[in-house]
Amino acid sequence: MSGQTKMASNSNIQMVVGKNTFASLLEAVFNDKKNGRVFTEPIQMKVDKLEEFIDGYSTVFDEEAVIDITTHVLKVDIVSFDPTFNNVAFKADLNVLFSNPINPAFKSAKVSVSVRGSTTIRFNDKMAFILKITLDQTLVTSLQPFFSTETTREDFQKEFNKKLMNKILAQFDQVLAKGIKLPLGTHAGKYYEAKLKNTGVKIEPEFIVFEGSLDTS
Repeated sequence: MSGQTKMASNSNIQMVVGKNTFASLLEAVFNDKKNGRVFTEPIQMKVDKLEEFIDGYSTVFDEEAVIDITTHVLKVDIVSFDPTFNNVAFKADLNVLFSNPINPAFKSAKVSVSVRGSTTIRFNDKMAFILKITLDQTLVTSLQPFFSTETTREDFQKEFNKKLMNKILAQFDQVLAKGIKLPLGTHAGKYYEAKLKNTGVKIEPEFIVFEGSLDTS
């Protein structure tokens, strides 16, 4: 896929990004299979509202207590890569953790979620990827409340899709709209030819071609 961005000299430069480069960018930015990566602020809900999601919340905790709901990204994988329309289909694994209002060192519930969707991609003038996500499927793969409940995973799935997943997606859209920065500045030339040696990036007078794995550290 390709995109155009303006350089410091006010000239335009075309960027061409291949599938392997984009996959390595996703790996560097999103994937953390052990702990998950947190990109957004917690969503806050009172216990009496969470009772609609998981039966038993208001039995264990005060109805006015506030629960922090934090989304951790474990991994994002590319399903298909369409350079013609700058569109990438993906699947992702998430953990959604619910805080314990009595003791912050513990959680009150843990939910594992798998999602499938697509993202459109463009570049801004700071050489950053701007992503816009559309979700096609959301599946709650496990529900672990750390208290007694009669709520099943299937019951939770319905409420989660209706009342919580859209809030999580809106948060991610806000973060991704700011852009994922590439390891480049806006002054292409010999400095970057040396700095980017062996990174899978080629600099030509009016082109930057991303071919291989991209190290964003």
